[in-house]
Amino acid sequence: MPEEKVSIDTIYKAYTEISAQLEFKEEVKGKLQEGFLADFVLISQHLMKVKLLILKI
Repeated sequence: MPEEKVSIDTIYKAYTEISAQLEFKEEVKGKLQEGFLADFVLISQHLMKVKLLILKI
């Protein structure tokens, strides 16, 4: 439903910054920044340019 969709930017922020805030860990994770913890995911396409229909979230 179009009225229920969210942008890729919102999804990305929810998965990074907001999840770190919910864990009270925003000083050590949630950003791509030197000294921050990181999980690695290999994706075959640019996440911000991929067609939404092929994302299965």
